[in-house]
Amino acid sequence: MILHKLFPLVLGLTIFVACGEDEPKAPTYDKEYLIGRWELTDAWRSNKKTETLTGIYYEFATTGKMNTNFTLDMTDGEFPYEFDGRNIIQKGKMDRSYTIDSLTRETLIFSTVFNDSNFKLALVKKVPVESEEEKEL
Repeated sequence: MILHKLFPLVLGLTIFVACGEDEPKAPTYDKEYLIGRWELTDAWRSNKKTETLTGIYYEFATTGKMNTNFTLDMTDGEFPYEFDGRNIIQKGKMDRSYTIDSLTRETLIFSTVFNDSNFKLALVKKVPVESEEEKEL
Protein backbone atom coordinates (compact mmCIF):
# COMPACT_ATOMS: atom_id res chain seq x y z
CA MET A 1 0.00 0.00 0.00
CA ILE A 2 2.83 2.40 0.84
CA LEU A 3 4.37 1.66 -2.56
CA HIS A 4 1.17 2.82 -4.29
CA LYS A 5 1.32 6.15 -2.42
CA LEU A 6 5.05 6.71 -3.01
CA PHE A 7 5.05 5.79 -6.69
CA PRO A 8 3.29 9.00 -7.91
CA LEU A 9 5.57 11.13 -5.73
CA VAL A 10 8.75 9.46 -7.02
CA LEU A 11 7.47 9.62 -10.61
CA GLY A 12 6.63 13.32 -10.25
CA LEU A 13 10.04 14.16 -8.80
CA THR A 14 11.79 12.20 -11.53
CA ILE A 15 9.91 14.05 -14.27
CA PHE A 16 10.53 17.42 -12.56
CA VAL A 17 14.29 16.82 -12.33
CA ALA A 18 14.51 15.41 -15.86
CA CYS A 19 12.66 18.38 -17.37
CA GLY A 20 14.64 21.05 -15.52
CA GLU A 21 16.35 23.69 -17.62
CA ASP A 22 19.91 22.99 -18.65
CA GLU A 23 22.56 25.64 -18.15
CA PRO A 24 22.76 27.72 -21.33
CA LYS A 25 25.95 26.92 -23.19
CA ALA A 26 28.28 29.70 -24.21
CA PRO A 27 28.51 29.96 -27.99
CA THR A 28 31.58 28.63 -29.74
CA TYR A 29 33.09 30.12 -32.86
CA ASP A 30 34.74 28.76 -35.98
CA LYS A 31 38.54 29.15 -36.06
CA GLU A 32 38.30 29.73 -39.83
CA TYR A 33 36.63 33.07 -39.10
CA LEU A 34 39.46 34.08 -36.74
CA ILE A 35 42.28 33.63 -39.27
CA GLY A 36 43.48 36.86 -40.88
CA ARG A 37 44.24 40.46 -39.98
CA TRP A 38 41.92 42.44 -37.69
CA GLU A 39 42.06 46.20 -37.12
CA LEU A 40 40.55 48.12 -34.21
CA THR A 41 37.39 50.17 -34.74
CA ASP A 42 36.31 50.78 -31.12
CA ALA A 43 37.77 50.19 -27.66
CA TRP A 44 36.55 50.45 -24.08
CA ARG A 45 38.73 50.60 -20.98
CA SER A 46 36.87 49.84 -17.75
CA ASN A 47 33.55 50.26 -19.64
CA LYS A 48 34.47 53.75 -20.89
CA LYS A 49 35.14 54.37 -24.57
CA THR A 50 38.79 55.19 -25.23
CA GLU A 51 40.47 56.72 -28.27
CA THR A 52 44.02 56.00 -27.10
CA LEU A 53 44.34 52.64 -28.86
CA THR A 54 44.14 53.83 -32.46
CA GLY A 55 46.16 51.59 -34.77
CA ILE A 56 45.82 48.39 -32.72
CA TYR A 57 45.74 45.23 -34.82
CA TYR A 58 45.78 41.47 -34.45
CA GLU A 59 46.77 38.93 -37.06
CA PHE A 60 46.01 35.24 -36.55
CA ALA A 61 47.66 32.53 -38.66
CA THR A 62 46.66 28.91 -39.13
CA THR A 63 50.10 27.95 -37.75
CA GLY A 64 49.12 28.90 -34.19
CA LYS A 65 51.03 32.20 -34.28
CA MET A 66 49.55 35.66 -33.80
CA ASN A 67 50.95 39.14 -34.30
CA THR A 68 49.72 42.21 -32.44
CA ASN A 69 50.87 45.63 -31.35
CA PHE A 70 48.69 45.53 -28.21
CA THR A 71 51.74 44.94 -26.03
CA LEU A 72 53.20 46.69 -22.99
CA ASP A 73 55.41 48.89 -25.17
CA MET A 74 52.85 49.04 -28.03
CA THR A 75 55.30 47.53 -30.52
CA ASP A 76 54.72 44.57 -32.80
CA GLY A 77 55.12 41.15 -31.27
CA GLU A 78 54.61 37.58 -32.39
CA PHE A 79 53.15 35.06 -29.97
CA PRO A 80 51.92 31.48 -30.04
CA TYR A 81 48.20 31.22 -29.35
CA GLU A 82 45.54 28.62 -28.65
CA PHE A 83 41.88 28.85 -29.61
CA ASP A 84 39.15 26.75 -28.01
CA GLY A 85 36.14 28.14 -29.86
CA ARG A 86 35.39 30.73 -27.17
CA ASN A 87 38.76 31.96 -25.89
CA ILE A 88 42.06 32.97 -27.42
CA ILE A 89 45.03 32.30 -25.16
CA GLN A 90 48.07 34.36 -26.10
CA LYS A 91 51.21 32.57 -24.91
CA GLY A 92 54.48 34.24 -23.99
CA LYS A 93 56.18 35.79 -20.99
CA MET A 94 52.75 36.62 -19.62
CA ASP A 95 49.82 34.63 -20.98
CA ARG A 96 46.79 36.73 -21.84
CA SER A 97 43.27 35.42 -22.32
CA TYR A 98 40.72 36.98 -24.66
CA THR A 99 37.06 36.01 -24.28
CA ILE A 100 35.20 36.29 -27.57
CA ASP A 101 31.87 38.09 -27.37
CA SER A 102 31.20 37.90 -31.11
CA LEU A 103 32.99 36.54 -34.18
CA THR A 104 31.77 36.66 -37.76
CA ARG A 105 33.63 36.72 -41.06
CA GLU A 106 33.83 40.53 -40.83
CA THR A 107 33.79 41.46 -37.11
CA LEU A 108 35.51 40.35 -33.93
CA ILE A 109 34.65 41.60 -30.45
CA PHE A 110 36.51 40.32 -27.42
CA SER A 111 37.32 41.20 -23.82
CA THR A 112 40.64 40.95 -22.01
CA VAL A 113 42.52 42.23 -18.98
CA PHE A 114 45.63 44.23 -19.83
CA ASN A 115 47.85 46.06 -17.36
CA ASP A 116 45.21 45.56 -14.61
CA SER A 117 42.43 47.16 -16.71
CA ASN A 118 39.44 45.52 -18.37
CA PHE A 119 39.28 46.09 -22.11
CA LYS A 120 36.69 45.34 -24.75
CA LEU A 121 37.92 45.64 -28.33
CA ALA A 122 35.87 45.72 -31.53
CA LEU A 123 37.77 44.91 -34.70
CA VAL A 124 37.02 44.47 -38.39
CA LYS A 125 38.70 42.05 -40.75
CA LYS A 126 41.10 43.75 -43.12
CA VAL A 127 40.84 42.28 -46.58
CA PRO A 128 44.23 42.18 -48.32
CA VAL A 129 44.51 44.56 -51.24
CA GLU A 130 45.19 42.75 -54.48
CA SER A 131 48.42 43.63 -56.19
CA GLU A 132 48.34 44.71 -59.84
CA GLU A 133 49.81 41.32 -60.81
CA GLU A 134 47.02 39.44 -59.00
CA LYS A 135 44.34 41.61 -60.65
CA GLU A 136 45.65 40.64 -64.10
CA LEU A 137 45.38 36.91 -63.32
